[in-house]
Amino acid sequence: MGAGEQEVIAWLTYDADDGVDYGYLPYTHQPSGEPVFGAHTLVTVAVQPYHEYPGGPCCAP
Repeated sequence: MGAGEQEVIAWLTYDADDGVDYGYLPYTHQPSGEPVFGAHTLVTVAVQPYHEYPGGPCCAP
């Protein structure tokens, strides 16, 4: 992807067993309007509930 204005598609997914995925995919448009996509980035972290959040250890049935 060359220099110039870029946009990004960002997402977040959650699964109690697999954790949380944060990702983004940059893209730009050619003069014809055709999108050109760059390399995506994905970061996965484990789920870490806190006592203050719904479903945390203090609130479990």
